[in-house]
Amino acid sequence: MKRMVLLAATWVAAIAWVCLAHGQPAPTSRPATAPAAEPAAISILQRLEQAGKTHPALQAKMTYSVVDPILETTDVRRGEVSFQRGAGEQSDRFRIHFDDRKMEAEAPVVDKIDYAFDGQWLTVVRHSIANMKRYQYAAKGEKVPMSLKGPFPLPFGQPVDEVVALFEPTTAPGTTKGPEGTTYIRLTTRPDARKDLRFRTIEMWVDPKLNLPVQIVAVDDKKKAVTIALQNLQTPDKIADDVFVMPKLPGYSLTEGRGAGGEDMNP
Repeated sequence: MKRMVLLAATWVAAIAWVCLAHGQPAPTSRPATAPAAEPAAISILQRLEQAGKTHPALQAKMTYSVVDPILETTDVRRGEVSFQRGAGEQSDRFRIHFDDRKMEAEAPVVDKIDYAFDGQWLTVVRHSIANMKRYQYAAKGEKVPMSLKGPFPLPFGQPVDEVVALFEPTTAPGTTKGPEGTTYIRLTTRPDARKDLRFRTIEMWVDPKLNLPVQIVAVDDKKKAVTIALQNLQTPDKIADDVFVMPKLPGYSLTEGRGAGGEDMNP
């Protein structure tokens, strides 16, 4: 069975940019040798965990940006995300749609991309080249498990002990300014977890009413920074099933396979 790891968005699990990748199960308990975390940080993580149970679905406008200090580039995409938590044997499902892309000081250009995961198949659609690719992650009736490990591990809805096993949480203010009225938490990857986690730090600004992240800044081992900002965050009970399904589009090429999708996961 393939393991689904959230990149991007979810934040969400998918409140954010979501990525599928091969991963190993996250620790189920906090190591006895792990240093005690500050109570304020634990409280925030507890509220994030509970929010994953309280809100079965999420929808929001999204801005996704990547700053590469080595190449000295800034890449910004705008779109929207939908997420539905699975029930019973149903896997979590998500849909991410990007409308445009903006590089450096250039004006935004139309560059539509869709990512849709229906619980079994991930469909990636690049509209500019009329291309569709599908990757199967589970057979019918088979549930895809989530993991904190992967290219963009997001602890939304995850057990606090699992988060603390991989990250050192703190509420000490960082240098990046977030949305006003939000609660701040910083997660620093523990040294013994760096072999499994690409990102070294994850900063989150959490809406104190919904207890959901509205901005995330993650920095990887090459100092590349990924920022995901959510606007107009909604928490319906149910999202229509067809939102997560991408039918074959007329005139588009289509290929199918199994696996993590590789470079197709990079927007």
